[in-house]
Amino acid sequence: MLWKELRESRWRFIIGLIVFVLFAASLPLLYEWLFKEFLKETLKTIPFPLPKEALAQIELMEKQYDFYIWSQWFGKNLYQFSTILAILMGMGLFASEASKQTMEFLLSKPISRNRVALVKFLVGALEIAIIVAVSSFSIYPAAKFTGHDVELSRLIIGSVPTCVGLLLIYALTFFFSSLVDDPVKVGVLSAVTALLLSIPGWFSKTRAYSIFAFMQNKEAFFQGKLPWLEIAVVLGFVLLFYLATLGYFKQKDY
Repeated sequence: MLWKELRESRWRFIIGLIVFVLFAASLPLLYEWLFKEFLKETLKTIPFPLPKEALAQIELMEKQYDFYIWSQWFGKNLYQFSTILAILMGMGLFASEASKQTMEFLLSKPISRNRVALVKFLVGALEIAIIVAVSSFSIYPAAKFTGHDVELSRLIIGSVPTCVGLLLIYALTFFFSSLVDDPVKVGVLSAVTALLLSIPGWFSKTRAYSIFAFMQNKEAFFQGKLPWLEIAVVLGFVLLFYLATLGYFKQKDY
């Protein structure tokens, strides 16, 4: 069962890993060009003044390398693209088996439904965690190569909230995949749900309740402090969605 899941997801995992590593490693390589050429030339062509907040952020990124890394990776690109990755990883776990009519064959083997659900969930979760961790780590040698320095511990600790938040998105998709037998519909349903979950982050008063604000966590990167209470709450929801999926899967007739 384990090798079956690894075999079926291997190319999705390999391609995702390569894309994320190249993306992350490119950030240190683009640092000098971004501020010395691209931004300065671009700002000259904008016919209206930028908001003070945007200019302040650009200035801070130019002066503080760590802030540049956080803002361009943990604060934006990582959680955005890895959310898509989590949905892609989870949307076909049950739905693909059902749509291809292979679930009945799988369940005819001497494997319990508990084991089927657990292996499917853990393989995808592990692959997502590896992609996030390895791609974040790749920033370190790329920064060294360009003559800059970023603490490895910051990259490791900073990726933890992102991984935990992605588990929630993945668990949601896992749940939808057990309900709907069409992977595309599962993907759309998960994407819409992720969009709804992002709404609290649009407002300052409710930002603390956004899973995506949690995934960006500044304190984890800059201070090395993990939000243990929030992590426990998110993992609690992950467990609830997993148990709900398991309960429905054990009753579903294929």
